Amino acid sequence: MAADPAADHSLTALAGRAGLSTRHLSRLFGDQVGRTPAGYVESVRLEAAQALLANGETVASAARRCGPGSDESLRRLFVRRLGVTPSTYRARFRATVRTAGAAGAGAGVAGADGAGAAGAMAGSAGHGS
Repeated sequence: MAADPAADHSLTALAGRAGLSTRHLSRLFGDQVGRTPAGYVESVRLEAAQALLANGETVASAARRCGPGSDESLRRLFVRRLGVTPSTYRARFRATVRTAGAAGAGAGVAGADGAGAAGAMAGSAGHGS
């Protein structure tokens, strides 16, 4: 899923790829992962969008590349899970990187994958997903 978050990861598609019924896949997924397939896919897509926005992608591009499809769907996902819009997330992330870089403390703000600042942003929004 993480390799192509925009692909069809509906329950029907996942079950078909696994050779299982949708009901059986849902039960197995819940037992093994502790959440629904849809919830997991949403998390993967949110993380992909965060990384894209942190690397300077536009909201429209991130929505298209990570799966929600539309800017509005991505906005609803961000607000529901992080408490901020994708545009606000992108602006704060970029401001954090610029501020840290100007202070000479750019190293340590985020790793090569940007996860440090992305995680900090999610934490500062008061939601820990």
